[in-house]
Amino acid sequence: MLGRTVAELDEGMSSAEYAEWMALLRVEPWGQYRADFQAAIGAWASAAPWSSQVKVSDFVPEYGDRTATPTDPAKIRAFFRALSGGKPDGQPEPG
Repeated sequence: MLGRTVAELDEGMSSAEYAEWMALLRVEPWGQYRADFQAAIGAWASAAPWSSQVKVSDFVPEYGDRTATPTDPAKIRAFFRALSGGKPDGQPEPG
């Protein structure tokens, strides 16, 4: 999505830049969350004529706390390492 591999992001993205991306995601969501929300609008539009109590949010799946943002650079690096298949503590895989 960013035109770089996870390893390149781990090496080149500062915690400040990561925080900016997270802020943008909250303002203008993309990816699966956006697709889920669009599907929820369609589901709500189908159900709304039959119930005045139904809300769009009733159809949006919840995947956990979307407001939690790691700010510790070590946690951010561990996150990207975990995405790339490395051990979260930064130690290389045996082999």
